[in-house]
Amino acid sequence: MWDFSVTMYSIVVFMADLKLAIYTRYWTIFNFAALWLTSILIYVLFIIVSNFMESAYTYSQSLDLLTTSYFYLSIFLILGLVFIVDVAIFVATKVTK
Repeated sequence: MWDFSVTMYSIVVFMADLKLAIYTRYWTIFNFAALWLTSILIYVLFIIVSNFMESAYTYSQSLDLLTTSYFYLSIFLILGLVFIVDVAIFVATKVTK
């Protein structure tokens, strides 16, 4: 159950960041720091650090999840599918206007 929840939350984090990156018109160092450093880097560091915390319920499970291929496959497939649907909706709204 923990593997599924971490996989889904990872997809949500990456999808939100991907949409923000696509819709950002002007990039500055503040945009980059806010998007990549605070969002993705802190999330990945939390997953890795929680792997070594004996008091956490996720002790010794994080690195096992990160070494499986289904974790990365599901992230890329779902991100791709959601991205294609999002682009189709965007194009459909532009065409109908």
